[in-house]
Amino acid sequence: MLIKKSVGIIVMDMTLLGGIERFVSEISFMICQGHEVEIFSLHRSNSQPFYPLPRTVKLTYLNSFPFGSLYKLTSLLAIIAGVRLFAFKDLLISTSPIISIIIGSMPSLRTRLIASEHSSIRAHGLLIRFFRILVYRNIFGCVTQTRLASRYYGIMGVATSVIPNPVPIFEDSAQWVAKAKFSSPIKFLTVSRLEAVKQIDHMIYVINRLNESGLDCQLHIVGSGSEMNRLMTISQSMLFSEAIFFHGASPNVSHFYQLCDFYLVTSESEAYPMAMIEALSFGLPVFSYPLLEGPSALVSPGINGFFSDSSQWQSMYQLIDYSLRACVDDPGFHGLSLSAISSVAHCRASVVGASWKCLLQ
Repeated sequence: MLIKKSVGIIVMDMTLLGGIERFVSEISFMICQGHEVEIFSLHRSNSQPFYPLPRTVKLTYLNSFPFGSLYKLTSLLAIIAGVRLFAFKDLLISTSPIISIIIGSMPSLRTRLIASEHSSIRAHGLLIRFFRILVYRNIFGCVTQTRLASRYYGIMGVATSVIPNPVPIFEDSAQWVAKAKFSSPIKFLTVSRLEAVKQIDHMIYVINRLNESGLDCQLHIVGSGSEMNRLMTISQSMLFSEAIFFHGASPNVSHFYQLCDFYLVTSESEAYPMAMIEALSFGLPVFSYPLLEGPSALVSPGINGFFSDSSQWQSMYQLIDYSLRACVDDPGFHGLSLSAISSVAHCRASVVGASWKCLLQ
């Protein structure tokens, strides 16, 4: 029997256009049927959220500061302002380690806190990692997206539940349908915040070199961030600058999943990226740097994607150059696309939603 609970979801800034905000949108739809849900946004960079929310879900901004370089201070101020509101909730879901550590340090709130992890184990400094383990031992629960992260926390004495990010349901027929062949020119895609950790410049170098080698390739970059101007300058300096397309941030990402052939990941660290699992659900095989937590959990080399030998763009270029020349006009691409779709079947919203509802009980 479902026991109705009052659930608060705490996010850094619900008005940003990123994977965590999309996760909050998706999970609010999943759990609002049966529970009373309120989203607490610690910042407000834009006038309203990019992603839809159920009409029954309340959105509360705890301050009007935009998310910026002083986010740790402004987050603390917002959490202090929200403590009295948090106290009325049966359960609190935090989507950031900073939020989890602060709230998990409060004796009156820690036993109702679920820390939902959306960053890789080593994405933060030693101090954050230390306090994360210390605090997570005493909270209601911790949700990781990969078994690797779960094993890590288990060794540290933290009990976890493994629940992956959900694949959003897009209103078009191309999702969950394998691609028969790749297009001409061959189109690579990244949907990402344009920040240094994503190393988008590596992708630009790769695509330029592929075109120099005689392959007809394009790179479509969907997203915005502090690196935008620098990346555009790098692109304009390339011989094949016309092969690089900057589309900015867009809530209509399904168009790009249909347009493109492969998804590209060159990050320094990567947990369980929403955009990558979305791309897989549209049948896009993945080319990724090795040893990244999320891609390593989802990508099987030669089955639904490939890993380069090292985290250097030259290694990625060599991998893609060899792979494309080996499977041009080869039905093997269709097999890669089929496997891409099947690899994220466990991320369907119905499956993930059931896991979250079970945890909340």
